[in-house]
Amino acid sequence: MAATTVRADPEYWLAHCEGFRVEGDARRLGLVEEVCCDRAGHADLLVLRTGRFGRRRLLVPADEVMSVAPGQERVVVRSPVRILASVLH
Repeated sequence: MAATTVRADPEYWLAHCEGFRVEGDARRLGLVEEVCCDRAGHADLLVLRTGRFGRRRLLVPADEVMSVAPGQERVVVRSPVRILASVLH
């Protein structure tokens, strides 16, 4: 059986972190619903689902991300995080 390789490239994981939980200021902010990328495939914007029932969406610039832990499916953002928009659905 061949061993599988996990890519350790932070840019790769930032562009592929849908479903990861997002934490900042020692608390959970929400889940990554979508990652918007530029034409080169680099993450530009994260769309987070947040709130008790996941009805609010937050738009967070990718440059607010401090680290991505693929094994834990976790993204850590700066504190305080800069939010571009907050939309209730």
